Order: sequence, then structure tokens, then C-alpha cells
Amino acid sequence: MIRTIVAGAGVSALLFTVGCGQAAESIVENATGTDIEVTDDGMTVSGEGGSVTVDGGGDSMTITGDDGSEYSVTSGDASEVPDTVPSDLPLPEGGTLSGVVSQGDGVSSLAYDWTDLTQEGYEAYVASLEAAGYAPQGDEGVMDMGDGAFSGGGSFSNGTTMVTLSAFAEAGVGQIFITIMPATE
Repeated sequence: MIRTIVAGAGVSALLFTVGCGQAAESIVENATGTDIEVTDDGMTVSGEGGSVTVDGGGDSMTITGDDGSEYSVTSGDASEVPDTVPSDLPLPEGGTLSGVVSQGDGVSSLAYDWTDLTQEGYEAYVASLEAAGYAPQGDEGVMDMGDGAFSGGGSFSNGTTMVTLSAFAEAGVGQIFITIMPATE
């Protein structure tokens, strides 16, 4: 059912974008069995199983299950590190937080963009994780692809929190993706 709600939100957003307004709202509500509320602040599509809320600026979306569980996505200036991210976790310096995905149970993913990311900068971030007590959990490393291009990744844990990294850059332009979740034994 949550797929129907998400589909209804997507179709509604498309139709409202092209200016169909009230007629589009009625068509989508009748076709999907959902309830659509449009305000100056955004749009909410609700139905059996939960709801989807998209803000008016288009830089955040929250999906709420009928059990109260939430899944949210933010991008650009709306991105903020969630409160569930442990305070002892070092975060990369020098990049711009460009996207956040948060779901229940303390799981979050952060995307940082760089215009000057180097392999040495990524390795320094990995060293800061290890210095903060996050030990490598298996195969991690960096692949030098020449001409300043690289990719890297790995998993790290301090016993209570698991951190998974994925990074890539070419000519300095790159990203580091960080997924944070409770550690399992």
C-alpha cells in the first residue's frame, strides 16, 4: 500500500507542476484511494498504510507508515546531520553536506560533496574514524585510478555504531557517502 501512496504523491506532484490543480487532485484521489492535501508549504498524500509529505521547496520528503515509522530524505540546504548520529562520530571536514536519508532505528546516510577531494583527504578521514575508536571491519581500502581519480570504501565499528563509507573522486570532484547504523553482534 505504501507504493500506492508514493505513486500517488509522484503523479500528484507531476500534475500540479504542469498546472492541473484541483482536477488533478480529484483524479489522483479517485484512482489511488488516497487523500491529497496541498498547502503553500507543500503536499501530503495519505492513504491506507501511511502518508508521504513533500515540502513546497522540493528539498525534503517524509514517508510515514501507519505504525508511525518515518523515512525522510533531504537535499541541498535543507540537509542537516540527524540527532541520531552519535556525537563521537567524526564527520568529514571540507565538504558540503548535500543529502541525508534517515529511517527509524537510528539508521542514517549522509552524502558530502567536494570540489577538491583527494585520496589523501579521504585517507585522513578514515584515520580520524580509527582515532575515534572505529575499528575496520574487514575489507576496506582505496583504489588509485590515476590522474587524481580514486574510489574507496569500508566498514568501521566502535562496538555500538557501524559506519560504512563509500567515496569516489575524479580531478578533485567527488563524494563521500556515510551510512550510520547500530552495530549488531
